[in-house]
Amino acid sequence: MKSQSSLVLALALLLPRSNSYYVSPLSVSRLPHRVGLPHAPFTSVRVPSVRHALPETTEEADDVLSKNGWGGLFAPEEPENEELMSDSPFVLAIDEEISELNSISDGLAGLLNPAKCVNLEQQIVGLKMDIMELTKEAVEEDWLVVRSMSEEEYDDPAVSTEELVALREKLEAANKKLYIEKRTVFRGWLKDIFLVQAILSFVLSGVMVFSPETLFGGFGWYNDPKLNMEISIEVLGFWWWWLFIIPSLRSRRPQGLEKQALDYAFLTTPLASLVMPVITRNCGVIWGVDFAVVLACYAVAFGGGGGGEIKKEGLAGWIFKSLDFGSGKERGLRK
Repeated sequence: MKSQSSLVLALALLLPRSNSYYVSPLSVSRLPHRVGLPHAPFTSVRVPSVRHALPETTEEADDVLSKNGWGGLFAPEEPENEELMSDSPFVLAIDEEISELNSISDGLAGLLNPAKCVNLEQQIVGLKMDIMELTKEAVEEDWLVVRSMSEEEYDDPAVSTEELVALREKLEAANKKLYIEKRTVFRGWLKDIFLVQAILSFVLSGVMVFSPETLFGGFGWYNDPKLNMEISIEVLGFWWWWLFIIPSLRSRRPQGLEKQALDYAFLTTPLASLVMPVITRNCGVIWGVDFAVVLACYAVAFGGGGGGEIKKEGLAGWIFKSLDFGSGKERGLRK
């Protein structure tokens, strides 16, 4: 009876969490509090107010819920991160600097790790603001202004505390990393390597499907009837489209319509490879269907049937955003 009463009390305490929220100063990183870029939100943080208002009571309630198997259901929601988009003034300033620094027209898109570069820029701005709060009377709130500040403008060498020393060390380390990232350009020869890799993968997959004995006929394990390796290699051959050929083409970081075509192909070829074996066991036919699917994706994208730029909304939007992650298009934060 006591256990049931405790469970009811715990549920009563924690049920309001789904409706009552406030922004906790302990749960938000330094940068989202800054005002400088009204059109470039970083974070939308939702933290249950009950968690902070009644810490001892809610901890006890959590314990009761956890013991009764309800812990995960009423756990507080994770913070929801929004994106810093490529047309934000902060990102545009970085993009322009990268273009001038490396004499390239692509800007951030021409770097090997553009998202990491943006992350470091944000980190450096936040550290400068932290140092300013400890050394200056007035703190600049505009990110673009802070980003271009010299050391004398945001720091005072005459002031020294343990906290300041730690912040300065972090800032120095971040600046060193940023120096390298800004100059690590995604070179044209690297794109050529990925293109050659895609061509070789295409040829290899065709041989694996249509004439596997050409490559593996001299091996005893291939000729062992108990292992039935021929069909296994043929199956791997048509899956090669999704595993290697399309990823190699996408690794070149194509833009516009070609990128859209390869995104479609990356999502549709595995569906074809899963559905076609129900219709036919001929691996050559399945390989040909995968090839046709890729060509169709190019035709749809370049023919205008793809509907232009893909809207990043709903489940489909999440899928295409996931394909973009790390390519530099998202310009977003990494956890």
